Amino acid sequence: MRLSVLTNLVLIEQTLFGLPWVLTGAILPFAMPGFIETFPWHNWVLWIWIVFAFIGARTAGMSLNRLIDREIDQANPRTRNRALPKGETTPFQVSMLAWLSIFLFIFSCAMINPLCFTLSPVVVLLLWAYSYTKRFTPFCHLFLGLIQFFGPFFAWIAITGTWGLPPVLLGAALMTSITANDIIYTLQDLEFDRNHQLHSIPAALGIDRSLLVARILHILTVLLLTGLGLLLRLNIVYYIGVAVIAYLYYYQHTQLNPRDSSRIDDSFSRCNTLVAVTLLVFSVGDVLCSVLL
Repeated sequence: MRLSVLTNLVLIEQTLFGLPWVLTGAILPFAMPGFIETFPWHNWVLWIWIVFAFIGARTAGMSLNRLIDREIDQANPRTRNRALPKGETTPFQVSMLAWLSIFLFIFSCAMINPLCFTLSPVVVLLLWAYSYTKRFTPFCHLFLGLIQFFGPFFAWIAITGTWGLPPVLLGAALMTSITANDIIYTLQDLEFDRNHQLHSIPAALGIDRSLLVARILHILTVLLLTGLGLLLRLNIVYYIGVAVIAYLYYYQHTQLNPRDSSRIDDSFSRCNTLVAVTLLVFSVGDVLCSVLL
């Protein structure tokens, strides 16, 4: 499989949707009082395994989605130019990529700690099941969000060796953010989904009510991030970041034209990337301020 085909298959550019959230989950524990003094810095290799686990899970998820949905992608005018429908790769090659990625994910989790390794099969099961959900429930977007939840949740466990309410709030914030943006993204396929008996929030509720659900979920994301800051007693730097994220969501919704789906793809990518990077940058800033001041 050529590198250009692999890039198109798994949408490498969308790594910035999730990786900054994962890194935030690995950064914020250092904002807790006393954690930085007790962290075993000789375990710096944990950061590498966290990134490898993310790459493995994401590549496995995208490969399984392309493989399971290849007939749907072939029928959809928006997706028929993807690598598998165009014949640039084969189902066998994509299947091998999925299995190798699953192995990378599980092996990386095993190298992190026993808790991550124990939970890793749950994520693999969710990655496999997700593509089937649109065949029987409009809550497929929430299922995708649930998968994303585990990214920062696992990262927190990797660094701390345990879990608690903070990683749950951070994972839930990512879950609501991704769910909202996936609802917006799926507006492009509203008529296709209805014509092919595929389930989605837009197909079930229509454009206006789907956008209302997305707005509510984005508000919930901001509230969850605010609650996380209060729980960890983060400083003003973090809250400035949350305010920027709130504005980015607001701006995204003001720019959406419910009757014109041509700009949805760009809006989806831009919002996901900017929100993720903003959260990471201001979380790092908060930790640095806590250490230096």
